[in-house]
Amino acid sequence: MSRIKHFAGDLEEWERSPVTTQELSALTPQSDDLSLREQAERLEELLPYFVRWLYALSLDHPTSEMPLAQLRMCTLLQYGPRNLSSLSEEMGITVSAVTQLADRLEQAGLVVRMVGNQDKRTRMLQLSEKGRQLMEERKALRVQRAEAALAQLPQARRRALLQSLQMLLRTAPTVPDWYMPAHRYGARRKGGPIS
Repeated sequence: MSRIKHFAGDLEEWERSPVTTQELSALTPQSDDLSLREQAERLEELLPYFVRWLYALSLDHPTSEMPLAQLRMCTLLQYGPRNLSSLSEEMGITVSAVTQLADRLEQAGLVVRMVGNQDKRTRMLQLSEKGRQLMEERKALRVQRAEAALAQLPQARRRALLQSLQMLLRTAPTVPDWYMPAHRYGARRKGGPIS
């Protein structure tokens, strides 16, 4: 099983481990008078901890042993069937790599291949019943975790938090296309390699 390595260790292990109280206390804001740059640095610092906390899986959940690329493919397939080319584009990897991931997921019984509706030559992937159920359980665990945290905040703060996140996401498309990970790591798209 391949593992994605991070500078000082195993990224998968880091993402799957819970955030410690020490880590959270180190992230406590130092001042309310932060410059825009300092706010951006705080956001960059806090978001990985938030995502790590929200997405950390219990070790007994079946998806905790899945390589991240397979988990990512299953996450994309939650929103409906995809052809291999669109998965390649969305994941920023080659069609060959998508095919290998699909083969492994099919062997595990998590995805099924099907013929495209409009073009019979097109091969589509979709989650199997087992894969769909697994991903729904995973989502339910994350929703429960988020609900428990949100319950600690007054209604007005919850509303403000969600509105702020939605506003931030609306500004995200203004990030230049060249910054997207597929471009930075030389992934291929239609028309050849990205320069």
